[in-house]
Amino acid sequence: MPKQSSLFLYFLIAVMFVLVGCGADIDRRITFYRDEAWKAEMEIGVPGELVAMLGSLESFEADLARQVAGWEAKGADVSWHSSRKDTTLIYTFNIEGTGLALLDEIVFDNDASFNVQEVDGRRHISFTYLVTGDLLQANNNTLTLHGGDIISSNGNELDSGTVQWVNARGQLQAVLTEKSRFGASTFLIGLILVAGGGGAGWYFWQQRNQVQAKEQLAQTAFCANCGMPLTAQAKFCPHCGHQQS
Repeated sequence: MPKQSSLFLYFLIAVMFVLVGCGADIDRRITFYRDEAWKAEMEIGVPGELVAMLGSLESFEADLARQVAGWEAKGADVSWHSSRKDTTLIYTFNIEGTGLALLDEIVFDNDASFNVQEVDGRRHISFTYLVTGDLLQANNNTLTLHGGDIISSNGNELDSGTVQWVNARGQLQAVLTEKSRFGASTFLIGLILVAGGGGAGWYFWQQRNQVQAKEQLAQTAFCANCGMPLTAQAKFCPHCGHQQS
């Protein structure tokens, strides 16, 4: 059995395989942001025949809530919920934190290794993780890493910033860079909004000036003799001296 402080994921897997030796579905997705910030999304599907083996579901989830409180006490931001799909009980976790040591503890039960080096002004994260024990018996075990760029890996590179392993055995390896929380599309949208806001501001400024000019013009009188502008209260033209009616 895993040590008592280990992640609920491993505790749950251990319970399942010790009791009935059948599989679960495990999906972990981790995104690496700048300055060692990260986001982890985990989904664990428990086969229906195992739900009864867990004893009181309320007591089981109370223990889970205490485990989550422990992660939060270490600085993680955690939300989780359970749902059902047919006879499968599904637990979904969304966790955010800062520090690769905390990520290793919560998501990998201190079994992963992270080494950070700066190369050409960019931080490169070297990730290694050995899949052993109960995880080898999982029905489906998926691990996905998202970063800025995948430099190298022994997984399936889905795109330039994503690598994935499905039911992998042995050691998983990847070198990736950190990802900005504000991508190019976000920057473009912000630029459009700023430009749009500036354009709208200039338009309303122009409209306001035109209205003020019209108001001033409406308040201006003209000399009946020479046509020069006068104040509305003028009785004699200051230019030609003509008396105004």
